[in-house]
Amino acid sequence: MDMGLCSRRPTRVRLFTKRHRQLRLQWAREHRVWTNDQWKRVAWSEEYRFLIHHVDGRVRVCRLLGEQLLPSLYSMSYTS
Repeated sequence: MDMGLCSRRPTRVRLFTKRHRQLRLQWAREHRVWTNDQWKRVAWSEEYRFLIHHVDGRVRVCRLLGEQLLPSLYSMSYTS
């Protein structure tokens, strides 16, 4: 019986302080008028995760479509 539930990894969110939000907004405002040529000079990086063995111990949650950003389904991410 299909109830619309899907097994997914929890959405990871970072805990931002009010100061973090202010700094991100300031940065966005300072860069919103950049040209394509200016953005081409930015070095973008991607983070990838590779597993040697399939078992990674990650938590999974069951959720309906559209429930991705419900706080009860978050997995908090802490960085220094």
